[in-house]
Amino acid sequence: VYINETELLGVALSVNPVAKFERLANISCLKFCNGKGSKNLVFAVVVVNVDERVIKTGKNEGKRFANCKAADKSGEVEFTIFSAEWVEFKKYIVQGSCVLLHGERSQDGNLRIKDVQLL
Repeated sequence: VYINETELLGVALSVNPVAKFERLANISCLKFCNGKGSKNLVFAVVVVNVDERVIKTGKNEGKRFANCKAADKSGEVEFTIFSAEWVEFKKYIVQGSCVLLHGERSQDGNLRIKDVQLL
């Protein structure tokens, strides 16, 4: 319901399904997007979009990765999960799933996922 409201209306009318798990997180999506946090980050989020793709060239040609978007009540965060991690985490990173994302800020400022826990 939360995801459908957000997609159709641009805003959710119901409570974010991960609101009750906020105490498990140590950073919000908004704070991360505003440059806060670097290591040992934990987000309590709902997965709102998963775009799985196939690597077309290079040493990982033919392997899969995913561009993802997740949200908490403060906003959204985007991240990419590359082939080795995608094999491990794709069972949890499903649209509508509530998860704890463990990660860090990469040198280019993006979120790099280290672990995923289903809530």
